[in-house]
Amino acid sequence: MLYGRVQKYTQGNIYGITLLGGAGKCGAALNQLCGCSGIYADRSGSLYISDSENNRVLLYNTTTGSIALLAGTNGISGSQPDQLSYPGGIYVDENQTLFVLDGLNGRLQKFVSGNRTAISIPGVPMDFLYRNVVPMKGDSMGSLYIGGSYITRLASGSMNMSILFNASLVGSSRYWGNKNFVGVSFDTSGSMYTIANSMLVKLNLLSNTC
Repeated sequence: MLYGRVQKYTQGNIYGITLLGGAGKCGAALNQLCGCSGIYADRSGSLYISDSENNRVLLYNTTTGSIALLAGTNGISGSQPDQLSYPGGIYVDENQTLFVLDGLNGRLQKFVSGNRTAISIPGVPMDFLYRNVVPMKGDSMGSLYIGGSYITRLASGSMNMSILFNASLVGSSRYWGNKNFVGVSFDTSGSMYTIANSMLVKLNLLSNTC
């Protein structure tokens, strides 16, 4: 049976503290998780948790320990704008807008802060969504990047995704890999780095080259 927990590890301590879930069982109460597959921490220390089997996203306040249902209908799968079906990767921007890869519905959902009804973002390759656990990362300009078989970008203020890179074009057949971009990160100058086909790759966003 699937179950999940959120663990906190402090520097120098190999033993984690369970913040949420655990106890060896799956459940739908707010202090339980079932198949957790996405997490995001904002600058205030709040945790956004994608609780996939419960079809919801929870908000955990690390200061007070309070837990709130942020998106989805608790334990109920659905395709309405206020519902999720096996959510995966999540990201929260500077305006506290929540982005959720809604796996079994094959869509990227955008929840504006304080609104439980989402807007669907078109243009996301379907294989991202059905793979479910894929990297999502924002840059300093407010754009959102999603990894997987491709890297796509949702530019700040846009409502359409654009494909930037194709993982199958990175490297050659002598490299072992799943033809996916695994992880997306930026350095202080804005250059993008990712793992593609067992290689560390630096991507040029201006020319769409590696």
